[in-house]
Amino acid sequence: MNDDPIVEQVRLIRDELARAFDYDIHAICADLRKRQDPHPAHPLVKDVPAWAESREEIPALREEPPEHAKERPSANRIGSSEWSVPQLKVLQECITLVVFTLVAYALFRSPLR
Repeated sequence: MNDDPIVEQVRLIRDELARAFDYDIHAICADLRKRQDPHPAHPLVKDVPAWAESREEIPALREEPPEHAKERPSANRIGSSEWSVPQLKVLQECITLVVFTLVAYALFRSPLR
């Protein structure tokens, strides 16, 4: 991999900025919002994306997670309390192989060997 001096400089600046705010993304964004106040014609951080009318439409910007997220675990967390990551990966691969075998047999009449 080639060492690019510009990429290295950007990474150093990014690390200095993150370290200055103790790696807190909310503090970094708040600082950027303060910096844009003197320059309203050139905003650095948009408060709300163009497609949203308010902050309430964006779950990530709400203070608390939405109700449906509290009721049940998300799909990528199912099984994580009982099984380790390698066990879940093996289970995923087994399911994939079974589904692929059934689809190959059903669609292509490929014989099972």
